[in-house]
Amino acid sequence: RLAKERAHRDRVVAADEAYLKQYTQSFIDDILAMKRFENMNSEVGDKRFLSSLAFTESGRHVVTGSWSGRVRVWSLPDPSMVAELTGHTDRVTDVACNRGDLIASCSADSTVRLWRPDLLAADRTAGQAHGDKKQKKKKHKVKKENAMDETDDGEGEEAFDDNDDDDDDADFGMSKTLPLSTLRGHKDRCSRLAFHPDGTHLFSTSFDHTIRMWNCETAQCLSVQRMHSTA
Repeated sequence: RLAKERAHRDRVVAADEAYLKQYTQSFIDDILAMKRFENMNSEVGDKRFLSSLAFTESGRHVVTGSWSGRVRVWSLPDPSMVAELTGHTDRVTDVACNRGDLIASCSADSTVRLWRPDLLAADRTAGQAHGDKKQKKKKHKVKKENAMDETDDGEGEEAFDDNDDDDDDADFGMSKTLPLSTLRGHKDRCSRLAFHPDGTHLFSTSFDHTIRMWNCETAQCLSVQRMHSTA
């Protein structure tokens, strides 16, 4: 019996040592991978703690929320503040961006606010024009290749300018924007936000133990679900 117990203990110890060795090696690999990352740019986002961050759909801007109550929009890749969204009266706890030009933020002031800065609308229009241009180029290229396949002497070949894909970013400058809508209903500080993939519905969570679903177009609360007994 003692021999069986000793053998069982040895197997457990060996398994633990193998797991620990594997875990340690994985941790070392992660550290080495992180060392290969380079800091491209750095910017002071606020005088107080930054609590949240979200990229816009185009990737040309990043939105930050701070304990100062400020929501700020920064241009990329060289970070410079292009808009400040003012309205929250307590620290911002989360920010989110939908697939269009809408920004949502929630705060310890128990409100959810929606924003639509002009610069993001212009950015979206520029992105759509850029995508249309690329699509036209693709169709043009296919048409040219088909014409070349039909003619051995190269007749029908058309000029193809690779530089058509260049797109100049607009210089918007810093602006202050008031909220498009203020969504009220939570009884305690809000904690997190998430847009539905359709971009027109927003979900918020709060320390009042509820999840609320909002219609971003009408600013109405569509549903309240009490999910947890604690925050």
